[in-house]
Amino acid sequence: MAVFDFAKARAVHHQMAPSSIANLAYEQQRTRPRAAPGAIGTLLALMGVAMGVLTIRFILVFVHTVLQ
Repeated sequence: MAVFDFAKARAVHHQMAPSSIANLAYEQQRTRPRAAPGAIGTLLALMGVAMGVLTIRFILVFVHTVLQ
């Protein structure tokens, strides 16, 4: 089992200049990730899945009827 040295870990710091911290914050604000689809997009996706399921069910019932 490995032993972690907390004193040595605290001694190592990544220092950044104040201007690069400001630039990093600006970049994070400017390049926001895209928002998730809204309620309308979710509803359309669920309707598409439902239509696919109903289509497959119709095909299976039709094929079963024809083969009987």
